[in-house]
Amino acid sequence: MREPSFSSRHVRGFLQGAIERGFDPDELLRLAGVPRRSFHDEDARIDGEQYSRLLTVIEHQMDDAFMGFTSHRARLTMYREQSRARFRCETLGEAIKVSTQFREAVRDDVTYQYISDRRNHSFTLTVDYRLRPGADEVVFYIHRLMLMYKYFSWLIGRRLRLSAVYFAFPEPDPEDGIDFEGWFGCEAHFNQSANALSFDNTHLRSPIVRTEAEQADFQDRYPNWFTIPGEDRSWTGRVEKELVVLQREGDWCPTISRVARALKISGRALRRQLAREGTNFQGIKARLRKEAAIQLLVMTDLPVTLVSAEIGFAEPGDFTRAFRGWMDCTPSSYRRRFATDKTVLGSLRATVSRAESGAASSYLI
Repeated sequence: MREPSFSSRHVRGFLQGAIERGFDPDELLRLAGVPRRSFHDEDARIDGEQYSRLLTVIEHQMDDAFMGFTSHRARLTMYREQSRARFRCETLGEAIKVSTQFREAVRDDVTYQYISDRRNHSFTLTVDYRLRPGADEVVFYIHRLMLMYKYFSWLIGRRLRLSAVYFAFPEPDPEDGIDFEGWFGCEAHFNQSANALSFDNTHLRSPIVRTEAEQADFQDRYPNWFTIPGEDRSWTGRVEKELVVLQREGDWCPTISRVARALKISGRALRRQLAREGTNFQGIKARLRKEAAIQLLVMTDLPVTLVSAEIGFAEPGDFTRAFRGWMDCTPSSYRRRFATDKTVLGSLRATVSRAESGAASSYLI
């Protein structure tokens, strides 16, 4: 399988702002340890570590978190203050709100907006930057949205489960080699009205588990741009992975003791770890069961009674009562309402992709 990488278009796109402000692109590449041909040769590509080093060099040499993509510089000291404000928050939702308020107080060329859809339990964060004339919006917004995805995952100590990513530009040429679904873990939509990330609104209640002291180590711990933080520290993610394995074996109701043994931890200690991450074993188990039910209802024609049996319910009535508790409607009404909803289908395809890959089914920004 080909390793993820960036084309020379991205290298030129990030260096363009620096060039316009008088910086020598070859010198910036030298400082970053990136070959000169990545800028001059259209067929050249760079890997995730080279990309991260190049961005760091450009940011610090220019003292600009936006690397010349906007007309007005975003000094790094200002963005460090913004980061400090995040660490005083208790949840991801609060951190997003505080960051937005801070940004709006100091800049008039950046706009973030929230769209909350309680019916679908979704939260969408749209971002709009007033870019300088000639800036490559494709390069910029891919970077910004992926940066947000990485940073949010890092803040909560586990990978953020995106349901969709939206871009206002047309889909890039396949020759550019961008694996949107692989990079974001969800379906990408193009020619949209805004650039945005969308995810389940339950993530907004996820506690911030990082500290300000850890901020400086963020890049050192994750030198490869394509590494999504959080997977290594999350007990929630480990439990999800083990539950997916057991579900494939037909066990939809394992005890916490069984899962704890597989993870080489006591049941009591596992409960404590999950509580620290703001979740619990029964909640994780119910959520994965709900996702499986929705997948079968929307993506297959199985009768509701068979869907019920497929996910381990002994009686269809028990399944219907559980589904009402999850979605405030019956399985049949949900199927009628959402079977043709592309947003839901995109979310489900992402869930299937994560499960099949063995993943949990479930800098400055």
